[in-house]
Amino acid sequence: MFKRGPLVFTVIGLGHIGGSLALSLKKVFKKQIQIVGIDNDKRALTKAKKTKIFTQLGSDVKNKEVQKSDIIFICVNIDQIPKIFSNLSKLKLRDGSIVTDVGSTKHTIFKEAKKTLPKGINFVGGHPIAGTEKSGFENSDPNLFCNKLFVISGVVGLKKSAKTIEEIWKKLGCDVVMASPKEHDKVLSYLSHLPHVLSFGLHKITTHNLSQKIIRSYGGTSYRDYSRISTSSKNLWSEIFLSNKNNLLKNIKSFKKYLTELELALIKEVKLKTINVIKSKTFKP
Repeated sequence: MFKRGPLVFTVIGLGHIGGSLALSLKKVFKKQIQIVGIDNDKRALTKAKKTKIFTQLGSDVKNKEVQKSDIIFICVNIDQIPKIFSNLSKLKLRDGSIVTDVGSTKHTIFKEAKKTLPKGINFVGGHPIAGTEKSGFENSDPNLFCNKLFVISGVVGLKKSAKTIEEIWKKLGCDVVMASPKEHDKVLSYLSHLPHVLSFGLHKITTHNLSQKIIRSYGGTSYRDYSRISTSSKNLWSEIFLSNKNNLLKNIKSFKKYLTELELALIKEVKLKTINVIKSKTFKP
């Protein structure tokens, strides 16, 4: 796959996704690559060091090893990405190098990359649909991306850079599709962001009204399955909600209409067949 080697990959952000990505890359590409790890959490760096897969670890993006990188994977929270772009733009990055990310929304990140990153540097927006409710490097899993979907969304620079990122994620076990940033954010607002809103709400209402003992005793698979993601990081998901707020507000409005009609149906003892939601144009990729 690589014409020369070893290539230098930098992973910025060694949390659950970034740590899993680093482990997966090393497992698949072995001596074909060198991996530089960057994180401002000393505990994450300590745990990462024990894996012995990194050629260098540090807390500062502004270093010579990052400048040598062929591909830079940004795996930090969404609100931190603009600062990472800004820091990278001040470095003398390798001409033709690729900056890519794993953010859960794409439109805002794409615009920021287009505005901030210098000419000669390629950007490929990406999103592995592989997250769990877990967090931290200690929960890294080299097999996390096997049989998962990866979305390429938003490309700045050479089209072949997208092909390179596609090949890498396929090697990691993903099926790869392409979507525009706007399309991506609309679809994920239904399939990921709204479900998290509802799960957080279910958890909050349930724990307010029932003891943990009662929940453990009576909670069946439907409750456990639906409430599982409510243990995800509230800070992380607040950022995701805000970065996709226009789509999410439309979805919430639609769901509120559904709840209102359901409430009226229950009051009138009407069967649920007639309940509708606000319809929008069907998305066709």
